Amino acid sequence: MKTNTSPAQLRPIHFIPDPKQTYIWSCLGLGMILILAGVTYNSTRLITEKTVESHQQRIVAGAAETVDLWLSQHVRIVEKDMFGRIWAENVTGGAQFTIQLPLSDLKGKHHA
Repeated sequence: MKTNTSPAQLRPIHFIPDPKQTYIWSCLGLGMILILAGVTYNSTRLITEKTVESHQQRIVAGAAETVDLWLSQHVRIVEKDMFGRIWAENVTGGAQFTIQLPLSDLKGKHHA
C-alpha cells in the first residue's frame, strides 16, 4: 500500500511558543528556585547554630569539670595545711608559736 505524501507534508512542524507562556513558566521556575534556596539557607543556618551551641556546651562542661577538679585539689591542700597547724598546736600544749609541718612529716612521728 502506497501513500501519497508530498515533501511538504513530511516537513517537521515547528512549535513557536507563546511569549506570555514562556514568561509565566520562567517566573514560576525562578520562584521555585528562590523558595528552594531560602529553605536550604534557613535549614543550613539552623543546623550550624545548633552545632555551634552544642560545641560551646561541651567546652563549658569541660571547663566546669576542670575548675571543679582544680578547686577540690586546692581545698584538699588547704585542709591538709590546716590539719598540720592544728596538730602541731595541740602537741605543743597551746604554745604561742605554730609549728608548720608538712603532712608527710606528721605521718608516723606523732607519738611523743
